[in-house]
Amino acid sequence: MAKAEREDVRESVVRLVTIVLRDRTVSGGPEAPYRKLLSSLLWQWTEADGKWSRSLPWSRSALETDNRRSLRHEHVVPRKLLIDALVAMGDPEPRAVRDILERMAVACIVTEEEHRRLPDVPWADLSHDVWVRYRRAGVEVRPPES
Repeated sequence: MAKAEREDVRESVVRLVTIVLRDRTVSGGPEAPYRKLLSSLLWQWTEADGKWSRSLPWSRSALETDNRRSLRHEHVVPRKLLIDALVAMGDPEPRAVRDILERMAVACIVTEEEHRRLPDVPWADLSHDVWVRYRRAGVEVRPPES
């Protein structure tokens, strides 16, 4: 996907996340539908270049495997924690939404085995270092291709 296309997708995601959060704040309705929408929007953000794009970070094992079926598009910060953080923002401005997505809505391609090894980590640790789970699990990540 071209850089301009990716930016269009991401700008749409920012706009839609902001709308969902604002509506949730105003309506006070059940939380589950809002969380499902936010989850879907996080997928759109991390897949803006393609689910298996080389513009994403890949683990060394994922790059070396012959078994492409064993690969996982992993959200570096688990979606549940990121959704919790977005919901806690209340009625945010789009710039604040974009800032948190740019910092925290990161994907990495890993093997299924690496995915299973990634530990649960509290938000406080992830908010300072999104890659902490990978280091604790010993998953070596290669930077994305330019």
